Amino acid sequence: LVFSGQWVVAHLSQADALLHPIQFARHSPITFDLSQIERMDTSGAWLVHRTRLAAEAAGASVTLQGAQRAFLTLIQAVAERDKRAAPNADHPHFLVAVLVRAGHALEDAWKTTVEAIGFLGLLLETFGRCLINPRRFRLTSTVYHMEQAGFNAVPIVSLMSFLIGAVLAFQGATQLRKFGGEVFTVNLVGISFLREVGILLTAIMVAGRSGSAFTAQIGSMKLREEIDAMRTLGLNPMEVLVVPRVLALIIMMPILGFIAAIMGLGGGMMVLWL
Repeated sequence: LVFSGQWVVAHLSQADALLHPIQFARHSPITFDLSQIERMDTSGAWLVHRTRLAAEAAGASVTLQGAQRAFLTLIQAVAERDKRAAPNADHPHFLVAVLVRAGHALEDAWKTTVEAIGFLGLLLETFGRCLINPRRFRLTSTVYHMEQAGFNAVPIVSLMSFLIGAVLAFQGATQLRKFGGEVFTVNLVGISFLREVGILLTAIMVAGRSGSAFTAQIGSMKLREEIDAMRTLGLNPMEVLVVPRVLALIIMMPILGFIAAIMGLGGGMMVLWL
């Protein structure tokens, strides 16, 4: 069987139409003459490999002859990638499978915990160096992230706190009315938001909003090797990227928590007043 011409993706439809109807004789040696192939890409190598598999499935023994070394290497690479793993006949017991998954989950949780503790230690070390030498602080970056993670989050934090305060007041008044304690709805909303709900809502929304933004920004910089470039320039990525963001959140979280508490009280007040 002689293969000739350009075995690239742009010309494979004709070759596939010629090869598909071929019926290989059983238990007969077949030679694939590849000496006349001018060009070959991955698609062409896969078509040659598929034809060889079809011949071997019919019981024929196939020999490749006259191919350039680059073409043979490409065909072998395609053949290696095309191998299918043998199905595992041993199915573990359901309880064993659950325990295995639980073990993997615990292992992943342990690794994540160790990495988080290591990152926290590195962050504290960097903060200490910045306190010893205040010139290491990047005031411009800190103020920028205070605006992005703090002031720009005021609308969504205010809206969510206002709505949850209104819902909490409405539900509390509805239930307390049955016992004649409707007047205590004010205490319910006030104590809930000032003690727990306000700062909890703020933490959740800041983690979801700013945390994902920080992850995307730093991940994109790592992908573009900008962090390696910083190290090459003698800059500490922790001082440049992490400390300003963490410091901005430390400063802005109490302010956002206060705003959330006030807006929650406002939502409850509006419902109770109406």
